[in-house]
Amino acid sequence: MKRCNSMDNIREKSQNEPHLKEELIKSLQPTIDLMEGIFERLTLKEESFKTFKAASDEDICELWELLLEIDETLELDDRTKKSIKNKPLKSDEVDFSQVHSLPDPIPTIDKTSYKEFSEIYGTITTEQHRPSLKHQQKDKQTNKMGFSPNAQFAKNVGVVVECYECNRWRILYSKTKLNSIEISNLESLTCNSPMEIPYYSSGLFEDICFQCEKIPKEGDEESNNQVNIEEGYYYYCNECYITVDSKKRRNRKVKLQQSKRRRTDA
Repeated sequence: MKRCNSMDNIREKSQNEPHLKEELIKSLQPTIDLMEGIFERLTLKEESFKTFKAASDEDICELWELLLEIDETLELDDRTKKSIKNKPLKSDEVDFSQVHSLPDPIPTIDKTSYKEFSEIYGTITTEQHRPSLKHQQKDKQTNKMGFSPNAQFAKNVGVVVECYECNRWRILYSKTKLNSIEISNLESLTCNSPMEIPYYSSGLFEDICFQCEKIPKEGDEESNNQVNIEEGYYYYCNECYITVDSKKRRNRKVKLQQSKRRRTDA
């Protein structure tokens, strides 16, 4: 069993080991009983779940004989759609044209469950009430920003550029070569564009003042700067730390790290 990675491997192994199937079922029986008990205690819309025993070899043989009455060319290896999809149609074309497609789920009037198959078979249905489609529509209605909010996470900050006119730093959310949209965003930046918080949240770039974007120089007094960071504020230079009354707090504490990442002039 250690060398068996799939059910096909187990089937091949059982042909040479007659007792493998029996012993495998016996070893799995406690787990099967446990899972059956769990599912049978569950309910959906006041109806209890039911479990069924797996088909025996005799049941499979009877089903196979019935299938051979429909198509004698079938083989035991034809177990997937891929095996039979290119085979010609066996039934009469007139009879086949009268076979309806599988209907989409339609809820009942009280919308507590879905209608029976016999009620909607042969009728025109739509995917409006398909459960998976409802979740997709709900997600589209929830996000009205026009882009994925994950796109501007701090972890996606790829590079920063410095404006040569105002010396402000700008963020580009790109890990690889810029595409046409990112190039357009870069060209649309102006000196009035605000400094973005992910610059600080990423923890990848050196500290600059949140208010005036001043870059600390070597030898500057760091007492006030260290205090305002420890208090949960963004980095402020000594002058702004004294003059600014309403300092911006971080949403959560982020350990800032000095980075040697090379910056590019815009």
